[in-house]
Amino acid sequence: MRKFKEKFKIAIDMKWKGFKYREIAEKLGVSLDTVKSWFRSSGLLGVHYKDYVHDQFLMREQERKKAQEKYTDIPRI
Repeated sequence: MRKFKEKFKIAIDMKWKGFKYREIAEKLGVSLDTVKSWFRSSGLLGVHYKDYVHDQFLMREQERKKAQEKYTDIPRI
C-alpha cells in the first residue's frame, strides 16, 4: 500500500475486516459522512480500497496454492 496517513490505513483495514462506516468513524474521530465520502469510488480511498481487496485476494490465493502443494505429497490412508 502506498504511503498513507495512518488513519487511512486503519480505515481501509477496518473496512476489509467488516467494520461498519459508523464504527470506523468513531474509531478515527471523524464524521460518518467523511468516512462514506472516503470510500466512494471517486473518493480519497475508493481506488486504494479496491487495490487492497485485490492484493488480499491474491495473497489468499497464493496461501491456498501453497497449502494444496503441501498436502499433495501425503500418501492416502
